[in-house]
Amino acid sequence: MIFLMTKDSFLLQGFWQLKDNHEMIKINSLSEIKKVGNKPFKVIIDTYHNHILDEEAIKFLEKLDAERIIVLAPYHISKLKAKAPIYFVSRKESIKNLLEITYGKHVPHKNSQLCFSHNQFKIMQLILKNKNESNITLTLNISQQTLKIQKFNIMYKLKLRRMSDIVTLGITSYF
Repeated sequence: MIFLMTKDSFLLQGFWQLKDNHEMIKINSLSEIKKVGNKPFKVIIDTYHNHILDEEAIKFLEKLDAERIIVLAPYHISKLKAKAPIYFVSRKESIKNLLEITYGKHVPHKNSQLCFSHNQFKIMQLILKNKNESNITLTLNISQQTLKIQKFNIMYKLKLRRMSDIVTLGITSYF
C-alpha cells in the first residue's frame, strides 16, 4: 500500500498509471495516514506547495513505522533528526524511477541535489515566514553568531548576494 500526498495532478496521474498491483491512496494531510493492520506501507510526500516538513511532521513520520518515506524535493536534508527511513528524491526523476525507488530500489547516499542541514532547513523556513533574527534565535535556541554563520552558508549554497534575494528563487515554494 502506498499513501501519496501531492497537489500535482500530473504526478498523481503518472503514479496511477504505473502503480502495478499496489494499492495507492491519495491523501491531503499526514493525519489521513492510518496503519492498515500488519500490512507494510510506504509514504510519498511531494513538498511542492505543501509546506509540510516541520518538527511536528517529522515526529509524526517517525511514529508511522512505514517501510519507506519518500520526500520529493529539489533538496535533501543531511543528518535529518529522525529515526524513520526518510529518503529525499528529486522531483525531476522520471515516474518510472520514482516507482522503482518506492518499491525498494537502492537510493544512493551521494546526492547531487542541494543539501541543507536540519538547522539550515529550519532557518530557511523561519526566514520565509518573515521572522526576524531575534525570533529565529529564540525559536531554535541558537546564538546570533551561529545564525549569522548558518545564513552565510545558506546564501553560499544558493549563490545569493543578499538574503532578501531568497524570495526570488524557485525553490522557496518547497519550504
